[in-house]
Amino acid sequence: MQINFKNAAMLAIPAGIVIGLLGFVSCCGYPIDIVLLLAVGAGMVHLSKGAIKEQNDVLVNGAAAGGIAGVVGGILYGIVILINNIVFGSMISNMYKQYGISATPGVTSAITSAICCFPLFIFIGIVLGALGALAYTYIKK
Repeated sequence: MQINFKNAAMLAIPAGIVIGLLGFVSCCGYPIDIVLLLAVGAGMVHLSKGAIKEQNDVLVNGAAAGGIAGVVGGILYGIVILINNIVFGSMISNMYKQYGISATPGVTSAITSAICCFPLFIFIGIVLGALGALAYTYIKK
């Protein structure tokens, strides 16, 4: 089993950057995230044709690329959420106070969001990268 991390990084880092920056549009970017992670897995298999000898290699290569994209996307997503909460947190907090609702400080909610979302980004990246790689091999047969 051989993983070409140079190809994985070449595909996954730009995809992870896009995934992280889609945090500015919140949930509207999730369908794009799914397509990107599937494409990263498929692209990894396409670039690593020579190194792939059996079906497990396909899954591992796709999962590696998806995992890298998940790590990069998760880190940037946490940063984007922190920026959003710092910029818009006081405005939202003031709106809640008008109606008598106590609001969580922006930084606390951003850190909580980053801690909860980061492992999820990695897991989903691994799973969707592997699925994209598997789908690519079945389409190319």
